[in-house]
Amino acid sequence: MTKEGWFSYTILEQMSNIGADVKHFIDARANYKNGTVPEDHSDFYYGKVMEYIDIIKEDPKNRGRIPELEDCKKEMKLLQAGILADDYVMHYWDQYTAACAFRPQRT
Repeated sequence: MTKEGWFSYTILEQMSNIGADVKHFIDARANYKNGTVPEDHSDFYYGKVMEYIDIIKEDPKNRGRIPELEDCKKEMKLLQAGILADDYVMHYWDQYTAACAFRPQRT
């Protein structure tokens, strides 16, 4: 998807889409670790999450959310390093997305 395509979404839609890839990251890593799949594709989803966060940071309507988005990136780095538990991060992501739904957007 192009930047313009991402920019057409609300912050809730953007973060929900990214949240789906966070879940894919967690599932891909778990499936590889438990032998369900022969290859680990979690790095692919991790890269997508980080790239999409960077793209939505460039979205003018999200300029007031840069610190929050940087926190999301930190959480992902800690998840990838195995420092944070999968359930904790999914809870964090769900809470963040829910908060986006109720926080007024700045333009």
